[in-house]
Amino acid sequence: MKKVFITRRLPSLAKEILQEKFEVYGCDKNEPCASDMLMDIISDYDAILATVSEKFDKSILKQKGRLKVISNYAVGLDNIDVKCAQSFGITVYNTPDVVTNSTADLTFSILLSLTRKISLAQNFIKQDKWKAWDPELFLGEELSGKVFGILGFGKIGQAVARRAKGFELDIIYYNR
Repeated sequence: MKKVFITRRLPSLAKEILQEKFEVYGCDKNEPCASDMLMDIISDYDAILATVSEKFDKSILKQKGRLKVISNYAVGLDNIDVKCAQSFGITVYNTPDVVTNSTADLTFSILLSLTRKISLAQNFIKQDKWKAWDPELFLGEELSGKVFGILGFGKIGQAVARRAKGFELDIIYYNR
């Protein structure tokens, strides 16, 4: 049976899915694998599920051994010398949409928190400063009808724009 190594602690679903077809091993730590450990892993495993924290450059990849696949638990591939990996017969994958919706959600949660002064109001309450209702206290602003600018209109920018439509924002964007 083919062996897969997961380089750091990930949600258990990753391991569960892989265990259906592979022997799965991995780190229980939530920190990047050191270079010397990566060299050992590359020699002993058929596939690696890595994170953006592990760097796969030529000095690591030349240890190839059994390795046929590196799958990056990330959108980008900046941490992997893809051309070098391919020259050694290693196929490289990523997870291109893994954070699109969560990033767009987070963007909008921050926008709402800032415009409606949620964090300021929460801290005010926690500091026991609230004494009585005040119609002007932490009033904030409404979003509807405002102009909302987005820098970059890739998948995440478009997901943010879809959320902005729901708040009746006028959307403008810049994309290179």
